[in-house]
Parts: sequence; C-alpha cells; structure tokens
Amino acid sequence: NFLYYISLSSNLVALLWKPWSVISYAFFHSDIFHILFNLLMLNFAGRLFLTFFTQKQLLSLYFVGAIFAGFVYLLGYQFLPSLSNANTSLIGASASVMAILFATVAYAPFMEIRLLIFGQLKLWHIALVLVIIDLVQLPMSNTGGHLSHLGGAVFGYIYIQQLKKGRDICAWFS
Repeated sequence: NFLYYISLSSNLVALLWKPWSVISYAFFHSDIFHILFNLLMLNFAGRLFLTFFTQKQLLSLYFVGAIFAGFVYLLGYQFLPSLSNANTSLIGASASVMAILFATVAYAPFMEIRLLIFGQLKLWHIALVLVIIDLVQLPMSNTGGHLSHLGGAVFGYIYIQQLKKGRDICAWFS
C-alpha cells in the first residue's frame, strides 16, 4: 500500500489529495530490477551530463524533468481515447533519467561512447534506440511509463535548446 501513496495516479482526483506524488514517484521503484536498471542508466547519463554541466543543473533537471514527464503522463491519460478510462499509477526514475540523457544528447549528439558488446557508438544512436523502443512498446504494455519516458526525453531536449539561448528553465527549482 505504501507505493499507492507515493506513485503518480492517472486519476486527477487522486492528484488533488496527494500532490506530492508529482515528484515522489521519481524516487521510488516497484522492484529491485527496476531500481537497478534506473541506477545504472542514471550513472551512465549523469556522468555524461556532468562532463558539460554542473551538479546543480543535474539535480534541477532531474526534478523538473520528473514534473514535466508526470504531466505528460497525466495529459496522456486524460486526452488519449484509448487511455481515458484507465486508472493506473506511475513510479520510477526513468523519465528523469531520460531527461538527463536527452539533454546530453541534444548538447553533444556526436559524442562517441564505447559500449562493451557494441563497440563505438555515437550518443544519438543510443538515444534513437531508446526512443524507438518506447514508441514500439507504447501501445503494448506500460503505456504510462513509455509516455513519461518520451516526456522526459522531450524535456531534456527543450532544456538544452533553451540553455543554448541563455535561459535555464530549471533555474527556478535550484
């Protein structure tokens, strides 16, 4: 029952009595493999992000990316006809991690990464594969999770585009 109180519900009425869930969902996970995968991805994406930006920017992007992705999730469940009657919950750091990864991709898309099995890849190749996976799985299962991943990815991209124009849209958080 604990997860119910900290997860983000697709039901807007539930959001009214547990508004903290817009952020709390990004700090809890449903099982050990869920948190392990997100920690590995956060380590990977966070180290790349910190090559170019500060820890303060990383933290504020994590939080604001979670909020943005949470609203993408909520909007999807309110306005997409196939989802409008569903009542589900969102939990996990994946959307925030996607925001961090895609911010780095938007800033340095041609950065080369050496992966153990695949060898040298450009960072945008990794991002493209992740987006394709989310788009393909969107109608199959965990639709809310995939919506939030895509929301996090979009926010990471927007963040960097605004930062290049001299506007840090996450500065209000820090």
